[in-house]
Amino acid sequence: PACSSVVNTLRDAYDHDIVIGFANIASSDVFAADYTYQKIKWLLSFKAYTNTAVLTGTEIREVMETLINTDEEGHNPIRHYNLIPATSGMEYTMKDNGDGTYTLLDLSINGEALDDNQEYNVLLLGEFDFIDADIYCNRKFNEELKSKFKSTEARYFDYFIDGSVKLGQFSAPNDYVTIIK
Repeated sequence: PACSSVVNTLRDAYDHDIVIGFANIASSDVFAADYTYQKIKWLLSFKAYTNTAVLTGTEIREVMETLINTDEEGHNPIRHYNLIPATSGMEYTMKDNGDGTYTLLDLSINGEALDDNQEYNVLLLGEFDFIDADIYCNRKFNEELKSKFKSTEARYFDYFIDGSVKLGQFSAPNDYVTIIK
């Protein structure tokens, strides 16, 4: 859950209801400490760009299914634990299928089921080139859903470096995922 402190910090600093990223946005352990620019450079894998969209709960469910579930052709987006999505403003439950694949079971906000019809302001940390690439996540996004996202032309790392996010301690971490065996 320590990676959640990074996504929580970004959600706290901006007007987003939900932030979705990969656990590998933090390239090392996150400690309760004051962070300088140099420490942030050491901590964050800084190459991923950010994308924003206003999505319904149904569309958010499709995003999360794309990032978690194996598709009909056997493409597995989670081939290592550091590809499990990290979220802020939303919790989820997924099943470990025991064969290196996972299945999304449930999405909630503060313990309440995600409203499929409500619209949410979403920040996605990561590039579609990474998500779609056979060598990485290996799972294609629905093109219509992908078209709803607009690139911010900024990497999430930039928010910390340009001073948009106040340096110091990250926001508190939280448990954002429950994995059922």
